[in-house]
Formats: sequence, structure tokens, C-alpha cells
Amino acid sequence: MTVTVMRPQLSGWPALKLLSTFGRDPLGTMTRLQARFGDRAHLRLPGETLIALTRPDDIAAVLVTCADSMHKSSTARRIRMIVGDGLLTTEGETWRDRRRLAAPSLKRSQIAAYGDAMVRHAEALAAELRARRGPIDLQDDMMSVTLKIVLECLLGADLPAGGIETVEHAMDDVMSAYSDVVHSPLRLLPEWWPSRARSRLLRGRRALDSVLNQVIAERRADPSGDDLLARLIRAQADEGVTLDATALRDEVATMFVAGHETTALALTYALILLAQDPAARAEVEAEADALTGSATMADLPRLPYTAAVIDETMRLYPPAWVLGREATRDIPDFPAGPIAKGTQILVLPWLVHRDPRWWPAPLQFKPERWIGTPRPARFTYLPFGGGPRVCIGNHFARMEAILVLTTLAGAVRVDVAPDFEIVPEPSITLRLGAVPATVTAR
Repeated sequence: MTVTVMRPQLSGWPALKLLSTFGRDPLGTMTRLQARFGDRAHLRLPGETLIALTRPDDIAAVLVTCADSMHKSSTARRIRMIVGDGLLTTEGETWRDRRRLAAPSLKRSQIAAYGDAMVRHAEALAAELRARRGPIDLQDDMMSVTLKIVLECLLGADLPAGGIETVEHAMDDVMSAYSDVVHSPLRLLPEWWPSRARSRLLRGRRALDSVLNQVIAERRADPSGDDLLARLIRAQADEGVTLDATALRDEVATMFVAGHETTALALTYALILLAQDPAARAEVEAEADALTGSATMADLPRLPYTAAVIDETMRLYPPAWVLGREATRDIPDFPAGPIAKGTQILVLPWLVHRDPRWWPAPLQFKPERWIGTPRPARFTYLPFGGGPRVCIGNHFARMEAILVLTTLAGAVRVDVAPDFEIVPEPSITLRLGAVPATVTAR
């Protein structure tokens, strides 16, 4: 059956021009696109049709109702250039097998066992910051602490001297290069097409692989324990699922990218927002000061304002700022109108989270909006996506962010320059450039 779809609102040269603008300013371009075309923007580019959606009912259809008729979009699939065929990018039975293997290590009861390690690494960072002189790059320090947490909790590993720095430089390379590749007209070219951005991406991937392969080799020698990597290594014996060296590398790379980067950014944004809002910072510090000793999992109910800060931070700066899907068949009854097979679909949490229809004073940082009120309406808040492919590590990441933030707030105070402006640099995640900050002991 051939589906008759709506006429595109933008095509030809205007659509190509918009794509070029998107490369320079993705968030601003999508904001202007919604202002011009509303909740359902329909574009035709050379070789592809694209629909950008911001209505909750349309988002529910993409992520839940029609999930079986979708897979990751062509842009999202290009993340394979970094993580390979891991849980983030696989489809069908392979994805279901990998998710089933990963689930026990990320269920709520297992996550509780990680709390002590999260706090221990946060306390070590706080001690280091208290002793350090001069300004810091806040984002770098948050990336470092969350990487150490993922290494211990999910991979049961540590890195040799210089390993953390190697990973951080590699991530800088692959994230910036990925943005240059997919947020510009380069995305219309085949993946093998040579470019400076692709060369940088491959350089970063090679550096990342040098570390990942060492971690995997060490864990293969001793796959004991209940961390995620140990479970994957034992998958053949325990689950009857074969994961070769490439599959293991891809899953570990996925944990590196998805497991530490998003939480590091949530913490970075939260600390900036608190530095710019002394009253909110005082509330977080008061909760931290009221604890007796180090924070634990049992203390989470006593940290409602700190949790609200994390939720509000991820509303303003969602880790997954855009979600991409592709229709695998014609969908004649899609709420936004008939969709043809191959249509690329963008769901835009960045815009949904800042929409005054769902959020009063949407551009203001107001943690109190999360205190004593019902949870937001369905699919008006989706920092970790939704539906069957909701981020499997969402509970891990949120708990980690709360425990690390309260630990830091109890020990140090982070300040940024009064005129510091938050300017996100969208890639796979919503990165920032350098974040110069000063730290004082409390």
C-alpha cells in the first residue's frame, strides 16, 4: 500500500539552507522551526523526508504506540561510528538479548549496592577540589568523577595512570567530530566520504578503543563479580548468548558514552545553576548539612530539594536533547498524518521541556516546581526518552547525580563568574565548552 503523506512545509534549497543553519545552531534552528511550523514540522531534504514533533500525543505514538514500526533514525544510527553495535544502536532480537543481559545490573535493587562507591568517589573529588589551588574546569571534573563511578560500578575496572585523560581527550574528539558530521550537510554524504571531521572521529575512536580493549582483557582474565561487564563476559555460560570481542567492545563503549557523559553534564549544569541562584544553593547545602556522616541510599528520601534540582536541571538541559526514529513501514494512521516508510522522525525534548503549555515560566530554574506537585503530564518530560527503549540506566544516573551533588554541596562551594553564560554545544549529548569555576571549602 502506498501512503499519501502531507505536503512538505519546506523542501529544496530552503530546506538545505536550514540544514546548514542547523549545523551552526541546532537548538536555535529547532526553536525557530517550531515557531514557524508548529508542533509538526515536515521537511524534504535530498534523499530523505524528515518530521520534527513536539506534541505529547505524537511523541507517545513514536515511542510507544508505533514503537514496533520504528527503529533508530539514520542520524542516530551514525552513533555506531563511536559505539558500534551496542545496546544504544542495535535493533530487534539482538537489542532484546542485550537489554535482557544488562537489566539485572541496572535494576533498582542492584543499583542500591552502587551508592557507597558513588559517594566515595564524590568525597575523593571534594577533597581534591579543597586542596587544589586556582580555577578549575567544572565540566572536566564532573566527567572525571562520573567516569570513575562507571568504571567501578558497571565495569568492575580501574584505569592505569593516564587512562582517564586518554578517555577524556578521546571523548572530546568523537563528540565534537560527531556533531560536525551529523549536524551539517555532511550528513547527506555516505559514511565513507573523507572529511576532516570524520578523520578526527576515527582518531578519537582509536584512542578510546586502546583503553576499552585493555579493560576488557583484564576482566576476561577475572570475570567474577556482578558488574555489567562481568555478566556480559559470562553471557555464553550463564545465558547462552555469545558475545565476541567486537560485541563486548561495543557494549563497553556504550557504557562509556551513555553511562558517564550524561550524568556528568547534569551535574555540571546543576552546579552552574546553583551558583547563579544562591537561595536554591542554600537549600541544597542545608539538606547536605542535615545528614549525619556520608550520604547513603537510605538518605535519598531526606534529599527532596536536591532531587528536585537534578530533575529541574534535566528539564532545562535534557541529556537526550533530541531522539531520532525512522519508520520501518508505512504508517497510515499516525496522529500527525500518514507517514511513509523511511521517514526520519525527530522528537525534541529540548523544546517540549521549555514549552509554556506544559511548564509555567519554562525558562526559569525553579526546583520548587517538583516539590509537592504531581509528576508532569505524560511525555512532557522525557530526559531519558520513553517507551520500550527508555534509557536502561535512568535510575542509576539519577541516583548518582543526587548522591554526588549532595556530597559535593556538603564539602565545597562552586562558583562561576557572575556573567557566565550557559551556551550548550549539542552533540550526542548537550555538552558545554570550558566552564571556569572557583571552589571554596565549606
